[in-house]
Amino acid sequence: MTLATIPEGDFVLLIDASSYFHRNFHTATKTVRRADGQETGAIIAFCWSLMKLIRLNKTMIGRRPSHAAVIMDSRGKNFRHDLYPRYKAQRSEYEPGLESQLPFIPDVADAFNLPCMKPDGFEADDVIATYADMAEREGLNVVIASSDKDFHQLVSGRVFIYDAMKDKDPERFDVSRAIVDINGVFEKWGVWPWEFADLQALMGDKVDNVPGVPGIGPKKGAALLKKFASLEEMISEADFGEVERFASEKEMRAIAEHADDIRISRQLVELARNVPVPLDVDDLRLKQADIWKLKDFFMSLESPQLARKVDF
Repeated sequence: MTLATIPEGDFVLLIDASSYFHRNFHTATKTVRRADGQETGAIIAFCWSLMKLIRLNKTMIGRRPSHAAVIMDSRGKNFRHDLYPRYKAQRSEYEPGLESQLPFIPDVADAFNLPCMKPDGFEADDVIATYADMAEREGLNVVIASSDKDFHQLVSGRVFIYDAMKDKDPERFDVSRAIVDINGVFEKWGVWPWEFADLQALMGDKVDNVPGVPGIGPKKGAALLKKFASLEEMISEADFGEVERFASEKEMRAIAEHADDIRISRQLVELARNVPVPLDVDDLRLKQADIWKLKDFFMSLESPQLARKVDF
């Protein structure tokens, strides 16, 4: 993959803050604390990530985004719980150290002069999907900064994913390693982005308690989707006992027995693209951060290393 993979022109950077914080919390040193005892490892790591994503001198894909926003998850139920009450039922409570750092997300965004949104009744993924759709309709390119696989269903000729898990260099952005485009989705999953939600419906998701079909993983799911025009066609043939296009009778029976699970899973994994967002895309236009405000915030985290890096 080359830099030319991403079309020239403006792009909207949508930052999945909750994904960053969860990943950073489990990789950052837990002993990083302020003098008052507040853990700051995940906060500081997120600040480093934002410095890398939006600063002027070393930017993503060689240039600064024209628009940017930080999106975070809200607590409590959303519309998916109405569809399936057991959705995310197996998720445990946040660890205390992470719980104490999540409230800092809006403060970080404010210090960087970035809009920050916390949806009510939706997940951060849905807000990101909505903005990606809005920006694409306006002819803008989109980069979603997240390691969440759910975003693979959004990838298109204008929508890309920056997977921070694939970019370990704290200073340099490596396009060839970290940007996921249409071909990247196919290379990883064996399906195209517009088929990915169907694959998710078959696989399910233990983390979110999305049922899927037991025994169907990425490879089997991708193989099935190559044989059928739709999930409903697959279910119909399984119901009628037409085994020809299935790998085995056992696989056919599994699809037939879990037809309802496939249908509800498909609804659960589909990202909403009609969230009533508070800002228009134009309102996300990147604004210069106040250098001294940013330095003061970094010093409040007791991180002089970050403060010394403010070189906008």
